[in-house]
Amino acid sequence: MPSSSNQIDALAATAALMERWNRECYQGSATPIDILKSLCEIVEQQTEAYFKTDPDPFDDRHPGRADPNCTLGHVLKMILKNDDFIRSISHTYLSRDQSDLNVITCRVLLNLMPGLEASAVFKDETSSVNKFFRWAEGRNDQLKSYSIGILSYIMECQENASVYKEQNHKLVPILMRQLHSIIDERKKSSSKTNRPFSQFASSSENAGAVVMDTGDIQTNTHGSALPDHVLADSTSKGAGGEFSNSSWQEMEPLYIQSYQIYPVTPEVQQRLILSYLTPMGEYQELLPEVFQNRAMDIVFHYLDYQKNCDVRLGFAAVRYLASLLCHKKFGIEFINNGGLGKFLSVPRPSLAATGLSLSLYYLAFFEDTMERVCMQSTELLTELLNIILWLLECSHQSGRMHAVMFLSNALAFKAVLTIFDEMDGLRKLYNVLSTSQLLNCEAGTEFTDDQMYVFRQGIRHVAFALKKYYESHACIMADTIRQSVVAHHDRDSPSAELSPYKIMKSSVAEDLALLLECMQKKYWKPAVVFRNLNGVELFLKAITLIADMPAYNGKAESVRWLLDTLAVCSVYPQIQLELCKTVDLPDHFPDRLSSPAISIILAMADTDILCDAEVQKSALNIIINLVCAPSDKPPGSSVHRRGRSNSATQSPFLQSLWDAFRQNNGIMVLLKLLGIQAPLTGADAIRALACQALVGLSRSDGMCQIMSKLPLFNNGQLQVLMKEPVLQDKRYEQLKFCKYASQLIEQVCGRPQNLATDTSLEHIRKAEVVAQTKIIYKEKELLQLIHDHLQQKGLDKAAAALQKEANLPVKSCLVVAPPTTSQFFESPVSQHGLQLSSPGAMKPIGTPGTPGSSAGTSLSKSTPISQSSLRFHIKSSPFTSQIYDSPRVSGSAKHLRAKQDIRSLSCNISAKKTTLSAVTDASESMNLDKIITSYFRKQHALCKNPVVTCPPFSLYEPHVCPEPARKNVAPANLTARVLKHQAHQNYGGYDGVAMNRKYKYSRFKPIKTYKDVEKGSLYTCCTFSACEQWLMLGTDSGDLKLYNVQAGEEAETYNCHNSAITHAEPSQDGLLLLTSSAWGIPQSALWSMDNFFDQKTGFEVQYMEFSKSVQDRIVGTSESKAYIYDVATGDTIMTLYDENKANNYIRNQATFNCTDDLILSDGVLWDVMSGKAVHKFDKFNPSVSGLFHPLGLEVIINSEIWDLRTFKLLHTVPALNQCQIKFSHDSSVLYGAVIPFDDEEEDGINRRNLYGSSFRTFDARNYNCLATIDAKRSISDLCTDKFDILLAVVESHKDTDTLVEDSQCRLYEIGAIKDAEGMTQEEDDDEGEHDDDDDDEDDEVEDDMGGSDGEIIDIVDEVDADDDETDDAENGNSSTDDEEFENIFINASDLSDSD
Repeated sequence: MPSSSNQIDALAATAALMERWNRECYQGSATPIDILKSLCEIVEQQTEAYFKTDPDPFDDRHPGRADPNCTLGHVLKMILKNDDFIRSISHTYLSRDQSDLNVITCRVLLNLMPGLEASAVFKDETSSVNKFFRWAEGRNDQLKSYSIGILSYIMECQENASVYKEQNHKLVPILMRQLHSIIDERKKSSSKTNRPFSQFASSSENAGAVVMDTGDIQTNTHGSALPDHVLADSTSKGAGGEFSNSSWQEMEPLYIQSYQIYPVTPEVQQRLILSYLTPMGEYQELLPEVFQNRAMDIVFHYLDYQKNCDVRLGFAAVRYLASLLCHKKFGIEFINNGGLGKFLSVPRPSLAATGLSLSLYYLAFFEDTMERVCMQSTELLTELLNIILWLLECSHQSGRMHAVMFLSNALAFKAVLTIFDEMDGLRKLYNVLSTSQLLNCEAGTEFTDDQMYVFRQGIRHVAFALKKYYESHACIMADTIRQSVVAHHDRDSPSAELSPYKIMKSSVAEDLALLLECMQKKYWKPAVVFRNLNGVELFLKAITLIADMPAYNGKAESVRWLLDTLAVCSVYPQIQLELCKTVDLPDHFPDRLSSPAISIILAMADTDILCDAEVQKSALNIIINLVCAPSDKPPGSSVHRRGRSNSATQSPFLQSLWDAFRQNNGIMVLLKLLGIQAPLTGADAIRALACQALVGLSRSDGMCQIMSKLPLFNNGQLQVLMKEPVLQDKRYEQLKFCKYASQLIEQVCGRPQNLATDTSLEHIRKAEVVAQTKIIYKEKELLQLIHDHLQQKGLDKAAAALQKEANLPVKSCLVVAPPTTSQFFESPVSQHGLQLSSPGAMKPIGTPGTPGSSAGTSLSKSTPISQSSLRFHIKSSPFTSQIYDSPRVSGSAKHLRAKQDIRSLSCNISAKKTTLSAVTDASESMNLDKIITSYFRKQHALCKNPVVTCPPFSLYEPHVCPEPARKNVAPANLTARVLKHQAHQNYGGYDGVAMNRKYKYSRFKPIKTYKDVEKGSLYTCCTFSACEQWLMLGTDSGDLKLYNVQAGEEAETYNCHNSAITHAEPSQDGLLLLTSSAWGIPQSALWSMDNFFDQKTGFEVQYMEFSKSVQDRIVGTSESKAYIYDVATGDTIMTLYDENKANNYIRNQATFNCTDDLILSDGVLWDVMSGKAVHKFDKFNPSVSGLFHPLGLEVIINSEIWDLRTFKLLHTVPALNQCQIKFSHDSSVLYGAVIPFDDEEEDGINRRNLYGSSFRTFDARNYNCLATIDAKRSISDLCTDKFDILLAVVESHKDTDTLVEDSQCRLYEIGAIKDAEGMTQEEDDDEGEHDDDDDDEDDEVEDDMGGSDGEIIDIVDEVDADDDETDDAENGNSSTDDEEFENIFINASDLSDSD
């Protein structure tokens, strides 16, 4: 770096010269030659100093951008900002016919070209450019050389090169011939002088002008060509601390040398000619001139450092060679003529050695040239890779990147890959990534845009090279496994090995599938080295950092290539374990220092961070390798035919992979990806990969149990996805998705199935019952039908013989009953989505078959029908049975036939008219007994509740399974139920309490409306006081308003916060109050309401609530953390947070259970006594964190109901999705309403959710929906009093035209019927507002009730007062009738159906 004094002097001198030029030359008439010469000396001096700092030789940026501290950059900026001066030297002075002025002007221009935009300056200066071409052919050496140098900068722009195409065609051969003449002259002169190392006698300033032979050059252990004495004394120093003759001052001319352009020596002429030929070498039109004028001989001369010792001239030659290697023909000729051997003589380190990197990259760019490189001798390839590995560690970024790009293409060849591994190349390539400044900088470090670009491109190139490296090794390993399998089965057949000279081409997906099956007990060195280098952590750091970069076009590619490398390595068990651990994140994320590795992979698979289909597929491939890893059970162990074994028998290794995936909420991501619709072109492939991962995950019994309760399977959503692809052109991806979806449903339902695309688990269960039913029928009825048929056809003799032999009655007295439904003889597929077929269904009844069994046999074979008789036919998808019934083969044999299986499946797509019924075994025998059995089985499938044990079937009467019957069932009519309750126990009969509950909580009568008319505040939350006298309403301004419930008047207003109050909760004794707000200090507070309303304690948490049993503690929530506070002191008792288990719910609200022993926070169950996490519930939504059921046995998280004792998923309630849940005081009913959160637009919520302006009531016992009440407005909060008589609902509305928002709190009376004639004024304002009670069965009997509405509601309240006793009665605990108890117990699972 130049000293500050030298920089100041240079800038001062430049400023003085520019001021003098303005005064004397621009405004006066003085000659500018002296001023221009002085400027040239300053710029050349600073240029020489700049290049002595060894900048990147391929960096063509302005010196001020490449090194902001360099003096050259400041000097150029000072000169170039004078537009008059630039216009004069680019046009005015060149137009004058003065040789001296033209020479010095061209010299100035050439010195300024590194800072000039040549394409812009000479865009309209056609006359000046033509003069450069004319002078380039002239005899004035100085003017000629400078003109050629200027043209080299101008022709770098392709537009300029095309404009001056003819001049270039004429000039290129002239300059090539000139180079040959200079080379010939130098050969003659060098033969006269042969004094070795004489160039070191000259000063460093004039070293570039001295051209002498270097004598004998040796190659050191690093491959650098150095003189003998430099090799011997490179580290020695003379006395007094002076450097010896091998110091950097003496070695600098060899490694960097001078960049001077004055005086114009032969070396300067050659360097400028080569700089002009470099941009011309890329054009195909000039390639004949290249061969005709022997350009290859010119390059060979400059690469021979026994003939040329000018390293900068050698660098210019190497750049020219790189432009010529863009042509495949020239590259092949270069290799055939021994050009690779010339590379070995280039000294290292030097500019020319760095320039070799670009030439090597272009050699590897073409497959044909790379094949010829691999055919060279092993010694030459080793030396060539030695150069590449040296370049990986050189100081120039461009040299490292070109070497990495060479490896990206060359590592696909086995010959290069083998030598690369022998030389420990992976570690050096890995170090390029691990030493990147972008991955090792501290938090807050700022880089310029150019630096960020360089660093990001470096990571991108290394990621691609490592991807190619591991994919090549995977190809070799997979080929080795295939060869071993072939040799094992057929030892005589020759095995075809991979050619070391040909590029390795194979299907990466097939190779990884094979390695995943066979890599469990094999040693794979590349993966072991990757693990030893801590590659997993480094790659995930890079992925996290790059994915977080804004406005980076190469973000998706870089992340995808890093993920692809991890996908290859993740087939190895040790890498799989590494992916289950926690890794450190870069310093750019100070809020989170570490993260589970699998969570980063899942984040890439999701669309929230980086929405790119290829990135998602790469991440899903890693997930598949983790969850679909094969079990290491011994070969002889028994496995269920459907492929899922008990998780207790699985290996701890495989169970640990599943647990890690489950702990990081992987199933939520996979379920989300199953329904993905965008990006359109990759959605089908993403769905197939996600389904494949779910298949592997379903082998775990715990995950399988959870899946069986999800709507995806219970409601037939997965079968709907199987019908059509997202994009019609992606039929092949849809085929794979249907294959894995069928396997998934088979795993979840527990038995092999051939599924239609519109079935659900309930239909499958019913079909299984039908398949296991024993079909019994009366054979005499069949014979009687045959007899009647023979008589109708006129075959009286045959009929009489049959009647006599079978002892049939003389005249049939049986009458065939007509079918009870129009679908009696239809296939059940129209009703249930299933088509049940048996061998008998393939032929009409009149088909001849074997005679029936003997008369004494009434059972069809006396055995249950085989499960294979039950078949499901796909009507809308052209998939054959091969998709679902393909034989299961394990190990390598499965993957050896993978390609043939996929091809056969693809061929089956074209057979659109082929159904599964067409592949029924034709050799299976057919008889009348099987036809009749199939006929009865179809009837049985139409039953609503089929049972296994059935009474005998009849040919004369339609079959219907008996419906479950209960004794003393409560009447549906309320009046009859109340009257029966007075005479009988069980409150009107079985299920009477549930009916009363539904009647009460499906009727809500609005009685009052509260509005803040004066201030116009918006209500945000509501709650009743402990004494039930006051209704507390929080506002958006932070006020808490108290209204008298009876009078409806505002009593008090308290200012609690500076922002909207989001939650308010009084204590049970009414002396304390908790409030929470959106923001501000304090965000939450505890208030005293004894004598005065005063703040006791403030808390910096976003949500708070009291403990349930003994309210001596408070639980507060701040994002994913929960804090337990003491009510009396306000001190923090405990903090509940585990970074590795955090679910990061958006609306996390920590809550106590009914006994205050447990806390649910962020989807994690905590033990209050020990402060340890008990269990983490699986996450299926991003927002709602859940709450306890007041009865204490269940946890409700969004729409999922979890068993608190076993932590199993009991069932899902889709109606509760994204709802805020409030329970009634007696815990028998829960209210659910979709509440807008924070800055969400309410109108947007209404559009996204069908029930955005409604609240719903549910039976808290079985979660059946009781009613849906449309409030006509967006709901912000709701609450009930402790007597379950009143319901307060905060409603808000925003006018879409005026954007004016208003809110109100409406008070409802629970169980009261609205007066049809006397609607209140508030209801008149909301005209048309009414309850949505269409699903209420009791509406038909409202007019038949005896007595007034008030009397009936009182009776209902009296009935509900004894819910606990009634629930015991419903379960049979209080019944004295044994028969009734047994009946209720058998049908306990059908409680919900009775409603």
